[in-house]
Amino acid sequence: MNDEAYLRKLGAEYFETLRGGQTTFHGPGQLVGYPILDLRNFKLSVRCYVAAIEHVIINTCNAYGIVASTTKNTGVWVGDDKICAIGIQVQRFITSHGFALNCNTDLNWFDHIIPCGLEDKKMTSLTNEYAKEGKKTIITVEQVIPTLCQHFGYVFGRPLKPLKDVNNESDRALMQILDEFLMI
Repeated sequence: MNDEAYLRKLGAEYFETLRGGQTTFHGPGQLVGYPILDLRNFKLSVRCYVAAIEHVIINTCNAYGIVASTTKNTGVWVGDDKICAIGIQVQRFITSHGFALNCNTDLNWFDHIIPCGLEDKKMTSLTNEYAKEGKKTIITVEQVIPTLCQHFGYVFGRPLKPLKDVNNESDRALMQILDEFLMI
């Protein structure tokens, strides 16, 4: 049985994409961010962009008292366990795809795949790291979003604002186009 048939049998949806990285999982309890940026506006190479995303995630983990870092493998790690996968695509300097930070993800899904093609590595989450310290706190995506947005704005030098605070015509028109695009 191939990966697609096996995962569908487990109840997962399966999608092929054109992005960096190998098999990954997206599901409840993950903060998935797919920034759409023109790298020319930030004067970043692709590798520097990935490093900037890693920096955002590391700062976010640090805000929760979790010491995270990078390794020779892309993504963000807590010790030898991966807490955030990164897989991007860049066409004509425009980024797509992005990152998946495990907040309170059911990590059992990763037992059915080889995450990011790394056979000997395990996945972790913010909540799992808290549990290792004896804390019973569940860290949800909703709790992490403001912290991550703050760090994203800091690292990329652009403050982020909630959609409800978009107040000029060009911003509203762009949001409407993006909303329609995302609904397709």
